[in-house]
Amino acid sequence: MARRSFTVAEVTDILLLWHEGRTINQLSSGLGVDRKTIRKYLAPAIATGHRPGGEPVPAAQWAARVEAWFPRLSNPRLRRVAWPELDRHAQFVRAQLAAGAKQSAIWRRLRDEHALAVSVATFRRWVRATLPPQDGEPPAGASTSTAAHRRP
Repeated sequence: MARRSFTVAEVTDILLLWHEGRTINQLSSGLGVDRKTIRKYLAPAIATGHRPGGEPVPAAQWAARVEAWFPRLSNPRLRRVAWPELDRHAQFVRAQLAAGAKQSAIWRRLRDEHALAVSVATFRRWVRATLPPQDGEPPAGASTSTAAHRRP
């Protein structure tokens, strides 16, 4: 089975339903999430003394706790293990893009000259997320030709 990413809202829903009295098995079957995953997201709440059926906790308060307990859910950059390595080359990449170099050529130079060990797809995602286009510019690495890849 494929790995799945959760959002703060989904984990908040798990906590709300659990706090209302649903069991781990009910949550697992109802939400289609493995019991071990449910336990993982319930563990901090249990460790801090929360129990099902206790004093009501508003959804916003659960969401704030989820963000504190699981920062990777609210900050996608924390999930990107290769991005810190790419961040070290940001100035070089900006200069190359400004000079008109294509993303694939920049990636090859980083791979060959700086021993960068990330895929070209990861590099492109990083460029899209980290180096937003300036006003009036196409996105980094985008084709400027309107007829590109068109069939007659």
